[in-house]
Amino acid sequence: MFLPIQFRQVDGIGDSWKILPPNAAASFLWEDLGRRRLLELLVDGTDPMKSLKYDVDEISDHQPIHVNDGPTRFLHITIVKEEKIKVVKISDWMPKTEPTGVLSRKYLSSISQILKNDSQKQQPVSTTDCEFHVTVELAELGISFIDHTPEEILYLSVQNLVLAYSTGLGSGISRFKLSMSGLQLDNQLPLTPMPVLLRPQRVVSETDYILKFSMTMQSNGSLDLCVYPYIGLHGPENSAAFLINIHEPFVWRLHEMIEQVKLSRLYNSQTTAASVDPIIQIGVLNVSEVRFKVSMAMSPSQRPRGVLGFWASLMTALGNMENMPVSI
Repeated sequence: MFLPIQFRQVDGIGDSWKILPPNAAASFLWEDLGRRRLLELLVDGTDPMKSLKYDVDEISDHQPIHVNDGPTRFLHITIVKEEKIKVVKISDWMPKTEPTGVLSRKYLSSISQILKNDSQKQQPVSTTDCEFHVTVELAELGISFIDHTPEEILYLSVQNLVLAYSTGLGSGISRFKLSMSGLQLDNQLPLTPMPVLLRPQRVVSETDYILKFSMTMQSNGSLDLCVYPYIGLHGPENSAAFLINIHEPFVWRLHEMIEQVKLSRLYNSQTTAASVDPIIQIGVLNVSEVRFKVSMAMSPSQRPRGVLGFWASLMTALGNMENMPVSI
């Protein structure tokens, strides 16, 4: 393009326009996930009411659009996908039979003045704004929990685990994503009637995910304000539930292991500094329904003596349950 292009997310405020000089590239991310996900383009110097709007999720080669007379001629927009990144290509389009126009000195001087003004408006790029992306993909992950005895009491198995973290996306934005297609938690205590503590009700294919978590964080340099523009949690898409089977001896064994760990040793309790609870601001909270079916079996003979006191008999009577539905 002979003239700079201004771009932003649609329905933005007046000063949300960003400048794209000729023969240049710039990264872009949604300013507000609650607004429409459309990219708005405007040739510098044209009427803002005639801006162009495009859906970047739709991969296509758009027809050339006549913007105005002069050196801009027709605007050609092409949206392609390179791996996981959407690329919007903006270029001039002229008929092959028409010779390429030559810019006059008047246009050249006006363009140089525009670029000079835009460069003064834009803040210098900081070295801390460099983009950083890391993705970890594991076909299968197993974690064993061993207590002080030592004896294995818990085993966690995860299939097709994907962890992704991105930072330096502009405006202090960072993103974290987690997804998995298989999850199972096993009770490793010997002779337990419920060896599987947690598992999905239905087995999904390797291409589907039973759990997805996404969080966008925005750092503003303040310790008393935490901003999360987007938090999303999605369970199985086929409305399947997670089965939870709890045997009472496992609860007491886990409680004993936690007491032996003594988490208070991990932080200094002698500090005199006053802590202030931060203000948490969430832009969009997108949580789908996650269903559980809980089964629990009490075992009074394996219960530590004197733990529940008067409530022991009541807990034995009311604690037994089978496939109790719980929805979040």
